Amino acid sequence: MTGRLLALWSVPRARSTAFLRMMIERGDLTVVHEPFSRVAHFGSVAVGDRTCRSAVEVIQALRVLAEQGPVFFKDTLDRRHPDVLADGDFQRAVTHSFMIRSPQAVVASYLRLDARAEREAMGFENLAELYDVVCASTGQDALVVDADQLIADPERTVRAYCRYAGIPFRQDALRWQAGALPDWRQFSRWHERAATTTGFVQTDPGSLPVELRRLAEAYVAYHRPFYSRLLAKMSTGCPRQR
Repeated sequence: MTGRLLALWSVPRARSTAFLRMMIERGDLTVVHEPFSRVAHFGSVAVGDRTCRSAVEVIQALRVLAEQGPVFFKDTLDRRHPDVLADGDFQRAVTHSFMIRSPQAVVASYLRLDARAEREAMGFENLAELYDVVCASTGQDALVVDADQLIADPERTVRAYCRYAGIPFRQDALRWQAGALPDWRQFSRWHERAATTTGFVQTDPGSLPVELRRLAEAYVAYHRPFYSRLLAKMSTGCPRQR
């Protein structure tokens, strides 16, 4: 696995943090949590022993880190990452996967935490754009992971991911100790549920206040075509390994 760089791109509120927690539990990868989102929101992020102050610096730091051993990072697409979209060399250096969840669940979960969130923040349009760019750049379809399928059958879903990523499946990594990680501190309220879980479990996004339901319906209707297109990619199976 030396030198491999694995990315999980996800819509928000799709259990990608639980997936990252599982990857940490493996113990054989350097794991980086949302470096592009954190540098965009807070102006800087630590990647390995480097402090990055731009997405371009994050890309450089991830590539350097991957020279030392296998790296996994996950990030969310509640905003576009233009420097990733523009860097074909980086796209081709990474084994990409994409995580989706039903738009109803994503929107309800997101608006419960931020009732003022804009439509773009639901992430499906940004995720579909990045998927298209990555597939065009690499000449291969990327793996799409359905978060609902992950919860329904964690072992089967993770085994499929491991085959795609070229890493061994580790049964014991499907369970972990509850607790927040230091890297989650800046987004702590967004990871409260992840901090209490010890595996992949079903969660209920809960019902929205009446005043938010019409907004939620509009967001779901807008993003459903992007979700449906990515969901359909799952039926094509995993691409061949590079």
